[in-house]
Amino acid sequence: MTRYLMLATIALACFAGDAQTAEEQGFVPLFDGKTLDGWVQRGGKAEYRVEDGQIVGRLVYDRLTEVPETLYGQGIGSHYQAQGLKLSKHFRQE
Repeated sequence: MTRYLMLATIALACFAGDAQTAEEQGFVPLFDGKTLDGWVQRGGKAEYRVEDGQIVGRLVYDRLTEVPETLYGQGIGSHYQAQGLKLSKHFRQE
C-alpha cells in the first residue's frame, strides 16, 4: 500500500509542475459560456442561444408532403407514428 502511495505521489509531482492553462498552451477558446459573440450562422433556419452555459439549437423541421412508403418502427410503439407527418424526436431530462 505504501509503495502505491509513493508512486502516485511521484506521478502527481511530475505532472503538477507542467500545469498550464489552455491559453498558455496556445489554445484559443471558441465559446465564453455566456454569449454567442463572434459566432456566425451559415445557412439554415435554426435558432441558437446560450442556456446554462451551453449552446442550444432549436431545429426547424419541414413537414412531409406525403406519407413515406415505409414506416420504420411501426408496431413497436415508436413515437414517430403518433406525430403524423411531422418527423422529430424530443428528449427529456430526468
